[in-house]
Amino acid sequence: MLKITLLRSVLLEQVFTRTAWWVIPIIWVPIASCFIYNSFRLGLPVPHLPLFVLLGIFVWTLTEYLLHRFLFHVQTKSYWGNTLHYLLHGCHHKHPMDSLRLVFPPAGAALIAYMVYPILHFSFVHFK
Repeated sequence: MLKITLLRSVLLEQVFTRTAWWVIPIIWVPIASCFIYNSFRLGLPVPHLPLFVLLGIFVWTLTEYLLHRFLFHVQTKSYWGNTLHYLLHGCHHKHPMDSLRLVFPPAGAALIAYMVYPILHFSFVHFK
């Protein structure tokens, strides 16, 4: 099986481009649990928690689908557009048997979450 290398640094390659599928629940389940606990601690009534958890799962699944369908499969025309597309998603389709490129690396997801979280936090705190 052909393994591609995207970065020269072995450490950066492992952190930013390769992830085993089982790493995702190990990292994100505790983080999601912390958010659920904080929702309860900050006053969300217990009967509402399951509803909001299910809503969060639905919204996340829909967001992932929309990103995959419309952003990751956009037709690019420039060198940098093609390069960015290949790095973010194209390598997954070019080498579908590379088991370490089936899920988005948590380090990259954390960078995106770092940018998105303040917007969501502001929205939910100020418009509740």
